[in-house]
Amino acid sequence: QIAWHPRRPELILVDDEKDVVVFKSYNLEEDEITESRKNFRVEKVLDLNYGPRGNFLALSAIDNGQSDIYIFNWQTNSMRPITNDIYDDRNPRFTPDGKALVFSSNRYNDTIKKRRRGRSALGGFNTSYDIFYYPYRKGTNELKRLTHTPLIDERMPDAYDTAYMSYLTAQNGVRNRGATRLDSLFQGSRITVGYEDTAKYPNDTFRFQRKDSSDLVFPRNALKDTSLRFVDTTFRYK
Repeated sequence: QIAWHPRRPELILVDDEKDVVVFKSYNLEEDEITESRKNFRVEKVLDLNYGPRGNFLALSAIDNGQSDIYIFNWQTNSMRPITNDIYDDRNPRFTPDGKALVFSSNRYNDTIKKRRRGRSALGGFNTSYDIFYYPYRKGTNELKRLTHTPLIDERMPDAYDTAYMSYLTAQNGVRNRGATRLDSLFQGSRITVGYEDTAKYPNDTFRFQRKDSSDLVFPRNALKDTSLRFVDTTFRYK
């Protein structure tokens, strides 16, 4: 596994040496490994991603036979566990501002709980993966579910730009990329519809408050309507 440093011509390599995880910093300009550090906290690293400032790495790693999310501080060689349960947590990515993580998981609920034995202890597993958002700096144990599609996998979240997080989905039977707007984390929405002839048709603003879900899918044909100039929404739309 590798991760590119966001600010320097460096990358992190993860290697296994005699069943010990070793992080190695490789400098592309010097063409050599400049530093390496052993880590005895986890057994195997499945995926990793740099934060926007390059001081932290988000890891999906295996410990005691289960995959969880960690934040690894390269300077201090310390690891902070984010999840610690029986669910399968993969593909962690920092949001563009570095204040939160998104990852894919087959977890049944939206709450981070401590490890407990038994499948029934945490409510069972989903048969598919969804995308979750976690503001780790706030110290809360509540996750925000960005997608909720039973029987359909969403994996590999990543920052599409400063407003959207992309992910891979198999919703139509073919692996495609979808996107969800980060503003959709709020339990409400505002949609502004602008018309070409503003003298005749002033902009309309619609507001919705939803307690059961934070997903509002705007119809596809609305974006193709010739009478509409733009659609702006705080929720994801297709």
